[in-house]
Amino acid sequence: MRQAPVKLCNKQFTLVSLIWSLILVEISTKINLWLLLLGNIVDDELPKHLVNVVDQM
Repeated sequence: MRQAPVKLCNKQFTLVSLIWSLILVEISTKINLWLLLLGNIVDDELPKHLVNVVDQM
C-alpha cells in the first residue's frame, strides 16, 4: 500500500516532464524561426544577443 503514492507521483512527474519537453521544443522552434527572420532582416548582432539571452535563461 505504501508504494501506491510513489507510483502515482512518478506517473505525474513523467507526464509533467513530457509536457514541459513538448513546450520547450515548441518555444525553441519558434525562437529558431524568429532568429532566422531577424537574421534575414537585421544584421548579425541582434540574433546573437537573443541567443545569449536564451542561453542565460
